[in-house]
Amino acid sequence: MTGPTWMGLARNVCVVAIVAGAAMFGPAAQCRGGLAGENVILVVNGNSKASRTVANHYAHLRDIPSINVVVLDDVPTGLSVSLNDFRNRILKPVLETLNERKIAAQARVICYSAGFPTSVKINEHTAKLTDEDQKKYQRPLGSINGLTYLYRFLFADDPLYLGWGPNLYCRGAIERSFVNPFGGENGERFDQAVVDLNSDDPKAAAEAFADLAREFPTLCPLSVRAAEAYGRAGDTANAARWVVNALRAGWTNATYLRQSDDLSDVVSMSAVSKALDQISDAPAVLQSPIGFDSQLGWTSSGYPIPVTKGGLPYMQSCVLGVVHERGSTVDQIVEYLELAASADRTFPDAVFGYSKTGDVRSKTRMPGLPAALGRLLSQGQKPSIFKKPLPDDAQTYAGLMLGTATMNLRDRNFRMAPGAIAESLTSLGAAFGTASQTKLTELLHAGAAISSGAVTEPFSLQFKFPLPSIHAYYAEGVTAIEAFYLTLSSPYQLLIVGDPVCQPFAKASTDTVAMRVQRDDDVRIFIETETPQLLADPVATQRMEIFANGRFSRATNPSREIKLRIPDDASGAVDIRLALISGGPLGIRRSYRQTLDLKGPIETPTLSVSSSDAQVVTVSASAPGADSLTLKIWGQDADNADGESASFPISRSQWGDGPLRVRLVGKYGDKEVQSVPLVVADDEG
Repeated sequence: MTGPTWMGLARNVCVVAIVAGAAMFGPAAQCRGGLAGENVILVVNGNSKASRTVANHYAHLRDIPSINVVVLDDVPTGLSVSLNDFRNRILKPVLETLNERKIAAQARVICYSAGFPTSVKINEHTAKLTDEDQKKYQRPLGSINGLTYLYRFLFADDPLYLGWGPNLYCRGAIERSFVNPFGGENGERFDQAVVDLNSDDPKAAAEAFADLAREFPTLCPLSVRAAEAYGRAGDTANAARWVVNALRAGWTNATYLRQSDDLSDVVSMSAVSKALDQISDAPAVLQSPIGFDSQLGWTSSGYPIPVTKGGLPYMQSCVLGVVHERGSTVDQIVEYLELAASADRTFPDAVFGYSKTGDVRSKTRMPGLPAALGRLLSQGQKPSIFKKPLPDDAQTYAGLMLGTATMNLRDRNFRMAPGAIAESLTSLGAAFGTASQTKLTELLHAGAAISSGAVTEPFSLQFKFPLPSIHAYYAEGVTAIEAFYLTLSSPYQLLIVGDPVCQPFAKASTDTVAMRVQRDDDVRIFIETETPQLLADPVATQRMEIFANGRFSRATNPSREIKLRIPDDASGAVDIRLALISGGPLGIRRSYRQTLDLKGPIETPTLSVSSSDAQVVTVSASAPGADSLTLKIWGQDADNADGESASFPISRSQWGDGPLRVRLVGKYGDKEVQSVPLVVADDEG
């Protein structure tokens, strides 16, 4: 576990967007930030009962729409897969399916169930390296989720992702916010504005930064620079206006603005001071977290712009579980996923612990510890440093950053709060082909919601593991998977396992939602929201997104009542989902789904369980007047029959154990009408 120090390496940052041979994602809809069930793409190995069983449980726990479940029937076996097989038999079919189903714009994380290879052989790409440090320290093995995150590099067949910092979404020092994010003409405009700001023409700098900020409104540091330049020029009114613009664009560090010499007259203004009181007063050391968006690209400054304007896009990814003799059983995976799902918005009163020992695995991450501790303390959280590989107290931990090759978790005194992130920097935490070193899955079995480990020797390089700030960002309300990618500069070797959506510290909208169908002169669906009375700390909704049968429909401003007009001849059941999104750059969301029977001119088909045993569940299907029937399980055609009624046997060996979401579709000429979904639980099978 040796290698060069972090400070001794030049950070290779990819600045230009990589354009794949064919676009894997369609045009973006109005979906921005945040993560809930509608944003999870659940990928299942159709030939693995374990994969289906884990997916059945997770889809039910996280209310993942059936349209988001992708079943693959040609998954390679074994722990490792070739690059070509990964691209052509796993990743490309998944991305093409998202495009075909028109759900690419709402996807935020590709989540592999059990039953997939955990690593990918990338010899073709490491063979292209010319830098001696990279050739020495970048081993030819990547993780399945790390390479999914870096999909644009893979489809461009470009080894640039083997640099030290290909993940531009990862947060860095706050000074990074103000580096030149552009190339070409815009880059020259930015550089000239910096020259003007530092010379005797701050007014010209202010106007240049303001012009760029208008063209790139998601790059909020441009508005900060415009405000500072106006302040230096003595134009307090415009400086105040651009501070407000920066806050609206997503700038959240009040400390930086208060400490800026150029803004001293502005921040004392009553209106500006009150606005700054509403955002973070964390130390001006680290960049603030931003909610992930797969439809935007990211720049070298760490802020997003459209892909068409040069941003580099990513796709978050993780693995739900690894069924292996050195990994987990299916029951263990289900147990920790259930525990994680219970943790959302619980705000555990727990400690964030950091192991500080003489082991290189621990020392590697110590340089980033002070910044993380400062940010945690500014939030009122309780960080703790212990000088052993594991804590020996009886405290409850919401996060653990460890650095040890082996650990005994069975005799521990401490416990982990539901939703905890726990991980250890070591060489072989996700190398399940060897018994050497404790595997990451042991931390999941001990109570963590999510963990990670390297699939091959990472040489104790910090940028291949999460920064200590992972826990600070998690405590601010991001999801578990965002916390990882916000702090992971080079993700290609790290296997991330667990529940990506877990968010125990999320300050989500506190509004409630009710839906109903009304038929009179026309047909309408009413969606009504309400803010419960007597809440001590209500969280307002800033934006709403509506989904029909799992697919994004439209975004809207907050409304107490939304009316959706439905065609008069619409029949059957429809799933309506409303995502309530709170303000700020994290885009924290909370989703409500309801299945509504439209009670149209065609009678809604029905399903019921008629008999069951441990191996087969038989459901009775009825659709009066239908020409034919199709039974669907998680959106996949399972069986069909002619006529208006039938009995369908469902084999657990084929479809997996756990809760199955079963739906009936009746065909009436060219018209299809669907039933209310039936969830078949384990105790019925």
